[in-house]
Amino acid sequence: MFAGQMVGIREVENQIWLVSFMDYDLGFFDKDEGRIEPAPNPFAPKKVLTMSPGVSVKIVVAALV
Repeated sequence: MFAGQMVGIREVENQIWLVSFMDYDLGFFDKDEGRIEPAPNPFAPKKVLTMSPGVSVKIVVAALV
């Protein structure tokens, strides 16, 4: 996906590097552990909406024979 593209890296803590592409933070590389952790999804909703307590859903499955 990023083949041939330039990505940025910036040390944010001792041996912890933030990997970015354009304006998006992709994840963190931990040099000591040799692993990558994904960054938070910038497109995720800020707040999860809950259903109203007065709303219920009943699912009925029927087969006609």
